[in-house]
Amino acid sequence: MKDMSEVKGVPELEAKSSKRNPMSPRATRPTAGGSALRGLTLAGATLATGLVAGVFYAYAVSVNLALAAQPDASYVATMNAINERIQNPLFFLSFFGAVLFLMAALIVYSRRPRSGRFWLIALACATLTTGLIAGVFYAYAVSVNLGLAAQPDDDYVAAMQAINERIQNPLFFLSFFGAALFLLAALAAHYRRPRSGRFRLIAVACALYIGGGFLLTVFVNVPMNEELARVSAGASPGELARVRAAYEGPWNFWNGVRTVFSILAFLALVGACLLREDRGT
Repeated sequence: MKDMSEVKGVPELEAKSSKRNPMSPRATRPTAGGSALRGLTLAGATLATGLVAGVFYAYAVSVNLALAAQPDASYVATMNAINERIQNPLFFLSFFGAVLFLMAALIVYSRRPRSGRFWLIALACATLTTGLIAGVFYAYAVSVNLGLAAQPDDDYVAAMQAINERIQNPLFFLSFFGAALFLLAALAAHYRRPRSGRFRLIAVACALYIGGGFLLTVFVNVPMNEELARVSAGASPGELARVRAAYEGPWNFWNGVRTVFSILAFLALVGACLLREDRGT
């Protein structure tokens, strides 16, 4: 007599064999709400942490190097102003938000079974470098510019000249040019699937950063910095006031523009990292 478990074609036996153990990892599928919560917490943690890391990175590769060459009185006055002005809601939102979002992401993802999925190196490097540069521009917007605005004309011009000189170092160039190169590399890595959501987000990030961050810096902010560098240390108070008036407002405005574009590019890359692999072309 044959074992009934070997009989094929019996509906009752097929239905019984097709049932999954409800406690197995494969049986627990994430709901739409759970996936949205995971995506929101990870995106918030990545954005806030990237901005704060970029702020610290900006001080390490430019501000600290520049202020180190300033006289004691100018250094103390500038740092006092920066430390005072950085205590604003925008910086606190990113600083404490990074901690809260990281804790939330840790809680949410601790309940999720591990997946063996790895992101492309190009996309990861593009996200990292773009986040760092967005944080550099963000650091100027929420602290450096606010602190220098309270300084006298001669101290402001001297500090900005020193910052613009000292920021030209290999560490900053690696992230600034690396972001553009890694973005193009990530775009090339996904070019075979131009209809996928990930390819479109990377393309948007390329346009935002290269157009609104990289090229804007090269063709707008850098020429303004070079013009400021021509001002001699012994310039008259009237000339310093004129130079500052022509430089400070426009430079801060365009820095705000590139900050917004770079942050949007960073967000697009975070979204590309969070997307699951598209099955269609």
